[in-house]
Amino acid sequence: MLCSVKSQIQLNSQNIHSPTISCIDFVRKDRCIITSSSEDGSIQVRKVDTGEAVGDPWKDEGSGGIHAMAVSPKQTEVVTGSQDGRIRLWTVKTGKRTKRSRQAHSLTVLSVCWSPDGLNIASGSEDGTTFIWDTNQDDMVGHPIRTNHTHVYAVCYSPDGKKLVTSGYNNTITFWDVSTREALRFVEACHLSQQVHCIAWTSCGRIFLGCSDGIVQTTENAEGEVVRLGKRTGPICAIILSQDGLLLAAASLDNVSLWNPKTNKSVGRPLYRPKGLRCAAFARKSGLFARKSGLFAASDTDNVYIWNFQALLRDINSASPLDSKPWYERCMAQWSSFESFRTVVQVAGKSSEITIHVRVPLERGTVCEKILRIAVKVDRVANGKKAVHLLE
Repeated sequence: MLCSVKSQIQLNSQNIHSPTISCIDFVRKDRCIITSSSEDGSIQVRKVDTGEAVGDPWKDEGSGGIHAMAVSPKQTEVVTGSQDGRIRLWTVKTGKRTKRSRQAHSLTVLSVCWSPDGLNIASGSEDGTTFIWDTNQDDMVGHPIRTNHTHVYAVCYSPDGKKLVTSGYNNTITFWDVSTREALRFVEACHLSQQVHCIAWTSCGRIFLGCSDGIVQTTENAEGEVVRLGKRTGPICAIILSQDGLLLAAASLDNVSLWNPKTNKSVGRPLYRPKGLRCAAFARKSGLFARKSGLFAASDTDNVYIWNFQALLRDINSASPLDSKPWYERCMAQWSSFESFRTVVQVAGKSSEITIHVRVPLERGTVCEKILRIAVKVDRVANGKKAVHLLE
């Protein structure tokens, strides 16, 4: 299952999202996708299955673009970091800010991360500092961390929440003691001319780094070596772990790839995308042994792609997929609408097919219409409801 959605849409005669997606994640028990914009500073929640917008976009006027976003461990709150150097907390249920925005950094916030217990937030900025915030007190904890990075690209808590690792505009990562704010260790992660853009820290102590030329792995131990995963690639824009910690996904300007974080071996083949992918997210129920409902999402600047996780695993392990279309075009349904484009889905027939009726208004009052029919099987379940299954 692969779905895509254009990030600029027309709803109630108003554009609700600019065309540049900066961050993506799942919310509302994985039933919705949340995206933020690095241009107009808006946040939009959409239903995974239909692409329908859930409520109005979240906005805080004057914030500038959003360059960092993280969903809390319980999926109840969202923290964003903006161009104006402020940190903002939002409630998923209402889409409203829960606290007043805090002026933390003097320049753009480039990274935010929740502590494992959900009580604190770490932020990294273009000004080279890292702050730690207490979400209950709505205030900074201790003094700012003045890092050795000209700009801080990524911040990441250790699984126990006692340490923090930062990376930025140099080739090193730095380990910090959260309670004392003291630097514990510096690790040269890549070539002097490269940078570390993103970080993932596993429960078994392995740390994966997305660099300008590929993925490397190290540990927090002083004797930990830096090991490269696979061949050199383009810049890694996002590196994330599945909820069960058994899969690592890396999105780059070249492809999206999956890895086993315990063996450093690739899982299947990389999936290439002409425009590259900049953000990625695992649904909370996704993982190597997840049920078929597990989902994985990735996005470029304009589109969001969502896969049924088991179908994705089959695809990347298949040498020659039955469908000759590129993998990013093989979709069960496509939900997109932008400016003059609108999609209407209608279910017709008792048990044989779903009819998708697409109407695209063109210039001078003309309309292009297309009807797509998908073979399905309909089973009756409890309470008179029906379950629809695609026939492959």
